[in-house]
Amino acid sequence: MESQTHTETYLVKDLRGAYNFNDRHRIICSLPIVRNERIINSVSLFVISGIGDPFVLGKYNLVRTNVTDEEKMNHRVTVGGGIKMHLGRYDFSHNGSKVQHDIQAGTGTFDFLISLDYILK
Repeated sequence: MESQTHTETYLVKDLRGAYNFNDRHRIICSLPIVRNERIINSVSLFVISGIGDPFVLGKYNLVRTNVTDEEKMNHRVTVGGGIKMHLGRYDFSHNGSKVQHDIQAGTGTFDFLISLDYILK
């Protein structure tokens, strides 16, 4: 049996923006730019590059303490919801076979997102 060196490289650059409407409401948008490559025995089999699946997420601060004394702790609890759209390519094939979903630029699905953050400073 011949030994193989198998390498996969995943690179994602995010074009991201956020807007704070006020102290409690915020919106976050993300557009990923993807470049994924599969290499076997130092030979690049394929490169998948392009736009990934963007998302929009709205967030609301449930709890936000603003203690100015540096010796005291601040807490923040944020909940959110949003959507992920399927704009990224998800049907890339190599040698007549569809490649695994984890190396595709997109998922091919429209998803609902939920978020819960706790920050302690």
